[in-house]
Amino acid sequence: MVITDTTPKVKSVMEQISELTPLELIALLQLITQRLAELFHPFRPQAVQNEKERVLQTLAATGLVVKPVWDMPFPPISDAELAELAQKFTVGRPLSEIIMEEREQGW
Repeated sequence: MVITDTTPKVKSVMEQISELTPLELIALLQLITQRLAELFHPFRPQAVQNEKERVLQTLAATGLVVKPVWDMPFPPISDAELAELAQKFTVGRPLSEIIMEEREQGW
């Protein structure tokens, strides 16, 4: 790859890079790699998914995570169903208040 940008800032950086020792150059490359990963992380959902799967596979291989041996008896509910249930169950006072009152009454 040839760098064709000849701005003074780029020239200055290139001159400084050319004076680095191999160990300094490796450290710089590691910093640049880390920074690029931070910058582009939100734009790489597949990479995030791959990393998640890799971590889960590692945990499973060590026995720290085990997949259940049973199937779910019913499919997960949709967002609309969840909103409907939340609306139905938010009637009245919070359960924590009811429990505190019952404790005060000696239940």
